[in-house]
Amino acid sequence: MEKVIEIDGKQVPFKSSRRTGLIFKKQFGKDLNSEITRVANMESLTKKTVTIADLNDFDSIFNLLWSLAKTANQKIPDPSKWIEDFNEFPIKKTLIEVQGLFIDCLRYKKITFIKE
Repeated sequence: MEKVIEIDGKQVPFKSSRRTGLIFKKQFGKDLNSEITRVANMESLTKKTVTIADLNDFDSIFNLLWSLAKTANQKIPDPSKWIEDFNEFPIKKTLIEVQGLFIDCLRYKKITFIKE
């Protein structure tokens, strides 16, 4: 599943596939499905104002978004360089736009091998 969203005047593709979990694990050392579940339960997503304590939550969300963008475009740089390409990055709005891609990621199950 793929979706293109305009962020800061740029068309940014996001994609979910089995590879998304591998990209996320390699970059951040965490399980994608566990992180999606954790983010879905964050209270900071419903707040109107953001506190310093919420910033770690938004880092997690950004990491998930970056993984979807990296799945769509292998040429994007690492997360800290990628964010520099934007003057504004509406994290909550973008998360809402791509939530279907995260649901798609949760459908992918572990690959099993058939014993011969």
